[in-house]
Amino acid sequence: MWTGCIHLKRTIAYPPYYRCEGDYGEGMFARTEFAEMAELLAQVKGRFILSINDHPEIRATFARFHLEPVQVGYSIGGGNKQAKFGELIVTPSRLTSR
Repeated sequence: MWTGCIHLKRTIAYPPYYRCEGDYGEGMFARTEFAEMAELLAQVKGRFILSINDHPEIRATFARFHLEPVQVGYSIGGGNKQAKFGELIVTPSRLTSR
């Protein structure tokens, strides 16, 4: 189960996209598990970074964290058919460069 991938010191997480939970197989990840993920991430004592599609429900679920919206180019099957989509980088606080 995915919960074993969240460590209390540091974590990088790439969950299924919101509204695409069934893409990994039926019953593999339920929409209600995003709230559980937010609760577990709130317990991380160190750093974490989570990348997920930008959606109002996701913004609400992870509102206690820093949300950095970015535009990401996706292409299916390669070629020149790339499209830009909103992605959220979720961290415990604003990231700074070192």
